[in-house]
Amino acid sequence: MSKKPNAIVFPATRNCVHEAKALVNSLAISNPDIPVYIMTSHISERQVRIEDFEHIKNHNVKSIIVEPPCDTEFRQIRTSRFRLAAELKDEYEVVCLLDADMVVIRDISKIFSMAKSGTILVTSNNTLLTYRHKDFVRMKVESPGEDHCKVHTTFTTVPFFINPTIHYDFLMDIWGTPTGNDLEAINLIAIKRGLMKNIYLLNSFEFNNIHHTMLKPETFAKMTDDGMYNHQGQ
Repeated sequence: MSKKPNAIVFPATRNCVHEAKALVNSLAISNPDIPVYIMTSHISERQVRIEDFEHIKNHNVKSIIVEPPCDTEFRQIRTSRFRLAAELKDEYEVVCLLDADMVVIRDISKIFSMAKSGTILVTSNNTLLTYRHKDFVRMKVESPGEDHCKVHTTFTTVPFFINPTIHYDFLMDIWGTPTGNDLEAINLIAIKRGLMKNIYLLNSFEFNNIHHTMLKPETFAKMTDDGMYNHQGQ
């Protein structure tokens, strides 16, 4: 059976049900052919349900997945999207990860097509994170260990377009790293796996409506005994 082209995945709980409705409604208008998967809490009163979206004409919510209990709801709901994206590898060529508090106002099918070959399309962060050795240790991610290395602009968790067949292990690494900060995890794991060459940064203003980006294409950092520091000594 041939794979379908694309799917969208996002997490939602009861406290953001109205935002989730807005996102589903925007997708029904702008991208009606792309199936939507939503993961939600195992706690009944925290769940979103298919009935929440039934009033939306032509909505394409394919499934709402109730996540099993986890060490924290943050990891259960937010990080589970990466595991679900990996698990969809046999059904879809490319998966897009979103947050519930977003809307999509245009056809994004061409962006999906750019990720088929293995390029990971992500949105640049509006701040520059500095990775120190202690961060790798705290996140339980092995440090790359070079004396000098080039640290690229960091990227956010969403939007995140990825081919789950090519990058299955990367997605499962993110899911398997105990953390309260998925943004840190995906950046550190991308560095560890040498995937920065596969990263294509989407425009932060256009995709996340963030207009105060102050990023260089890259900065330099030096690994010392007590951490990794950038050229400003941070």
